[in-house]
Amino acid sequence: MKGGYEKAFSYRQELLTRPTDSEISFRNILDVYSVQHQFQYIFVYSYKFFILDFVIEKNGIKYVFEIDGSSHDDKQCYDNHRASIIELYGYKLFRFTNNEVINKRKEVVSKLKELKIIEKAEFDPEDWLSE
Repeated sequence: MKGGYEKAFSYRQELLTRPTDSEISFRNILDVYSVQHQFQYIFVYSYKFFILDFVIEKNGIKYVFEIDGSSHDDKQCYDNHRASIIELYGYKLFRFTNNEVINKRKEVVSKLKELKIIEKAEFDPEDWLSE
């Protein structure tokens, strides 16, 4: 029988090899902007006893972005508790729904701009993002 660490590692590997459509979409957004705006991100990051969808560190601030599908519909209490613990470790946690990431990409990009992860530049691929 596997212990907690082995189960978490196995689950993390599964998440890495089978991302959801919304995770792929968010990763595509980050790929488009990361070089120009000088940030790196980690997809499926293990931290303490959590597996985080995306982690970005920019300007000394650590951000966590969780992409929530329908499995989170009845887990709001757990998600809020988890978020408060993650924030105790110095991360700023933000959530997007699958629908936002896939169908409202410009709103997602606007949030990244609001957080100063990306900034307006001469070359801005935002226009390439279809709604």
